[in-house]
Amino acid sequence: LLLNRNADVNLVGGSGLRALNIAAWNGNEEAVRLLIEHGAAIDPDEEYWYGSAVGAASRRGHAEIIMKALIEKGADVNKRGGEFGCPLQGAAWYGDADNVKMLLDHGA
Repeated sequence: LLLNRNADVNLVGGSGLRALNIAAWNGNEEAVRLLIEHGAAIDPDEEYWYGSAVGAASRRGHAEIIMKALIEKGADVNKRGGEFGCPLQGAAWYGDADNVKMLLDHGA
């Protein structure tokens, strides 16, 4: 409903996070795709929590599909920001070998 009424999909909420990052963190593939379709910025400058949407997804084991969708839309797998610096560091910290491999395969 909000997207159909031209809601600002890039608005930063009170927690300092954008909707795309929250959807990626939570593994909500449908929300990620909808937000991207409605103009969500793939790689905004984001210093809080986990940095970029790829950074958010890289820290969750269920997020391989989401990372792939973001990368296909041109997300920078080396985008720095957040508590770990870059998505590869976050994926390695959380011990997710599949996400580490995907990031390396895409130029991290």
